[in-house]
Amino acid sequence: MPEGIFEPSKFDYTLSERDPETFKGAVLEHLGRTSAMGALVWNHLVDARVVVPDRFTLNSRDWVSHSRGAGDIELGTKPMDPATKERLLFQDSSFTYPDEVAYRLNHEAAHGLYFLSQREGATRELVELVRAARESAGGQRGLTALGSSGYYHGQDKFLEDTTELMAMHTWDPQYLAEYLRFLGDPMFESIRTANGLVTMRDSDLISGLVNSSVEQSLRTAQQ
Repeated sequence: MPEGIFEPSKFDYTLSERDPETFKGAVLEHLGRTSAMGALVWNHLVDARVVVPDRFTLNSRDWVSHSRGAGDIELGTKPMDPATKERLLFQDSSFTYPDEVAYRLNHEAAHGLYFLSQREGATRELVELVRAARESAGGQRGLTALGSSGYYHGQDKFLEDTTELMAMHTWDPQYLAEYLRFLGDPMFESIRTANGLVTMRDSDLISGLVNSSVEQSLRTAQQ
């Protein structure tokens, strides 16, 4: 992606309040700089009308974001407080504010990927694995801290777990690989428990299903 006018250190929250349209452009530019696959996914979803740029809006009062029907995405631009960021973002200290908000947009785009592949074999198998992992812990812990947060209940927890795993992959496949190692490492059991996570050692199975689900979604988006 061509060099833009916003250096990462100058891309901050106040821009979303002062100039929402410029902020949206800056987020998308940063996504392109940071995540080649994330930018590819966004472009394919726009081409497939799963994401509609005119329906991409900002909410500067909160960090919580939403992906709704008809191509709507509402991106929360408020920075996470440190405790929430540490709990919900794996390797949180490596995320600058631009990274944080670009990743948030990447997650909302992943909802579009799930929509495109939800009836396909790999995605259905991934959802069942996610469901089994969470049900094994009484619904309180699962494969992602986001799914375990108080924002989601019932079936929505399975959806967020699935979508977040897909978002980790599209952000960077290596990021997902490192996260899956973390899920299986006995050294981090206390951290996992505190963050609402189960222990899962079959990283190859999860990685393969996530990769297949994303690839199927992209094939569908290009049809």
